[in-house]
Amino acid sequence: MMDISNVRVDEDLWNTLKETKTTLENLKVTHQPYLEGRKKPNPIATLKEWLEHNKHFELVEVFKRFDEEESMEVSKEILFDAFQQAHLPFDKTNMELLIDQMDGENKGAVNYTALLETDQIKWLDECVVRYNSNVAG
Repeated sequence: MMDISNVRVDEDLWNTLKETKTTLENLKVTHQPYLEGRKKPNPIATLKEWLEHNKHFELVEVFKRFDEEESMEVSKEILFDAFQQAHLPFDKTNMELLIDQMDGENKGAVNYTALLETDQIKWLDECVVRYNSNVAG
């Protein structure tokens, strides 16, 4: 018996546990999915909180490292890989939503020009505003 009722489990781990249950018939897992009955977390807010605890981490350095063409834009696919390599605390679904929020204008790439000119937390706030205005509009 495995009781993980009070443990926050990301979607990927939960899916793995469900798959394992089909193989191991005697495995019993008790769990209420973290998001069940709760508002889904905002990935930008989660990232901002994570950055508060990891003050050495600079988003701009990740962008610069993966911007091979020095175009001030990084495609969503490359950014997804970059963030995974940087060990940002997101499952696949929330990582994709985070990058969508950063894109804001749904161009398929994230322009980080403004990030060079401002604090990374302010830049993330601006990303949310752009994203929300485009979703609502």
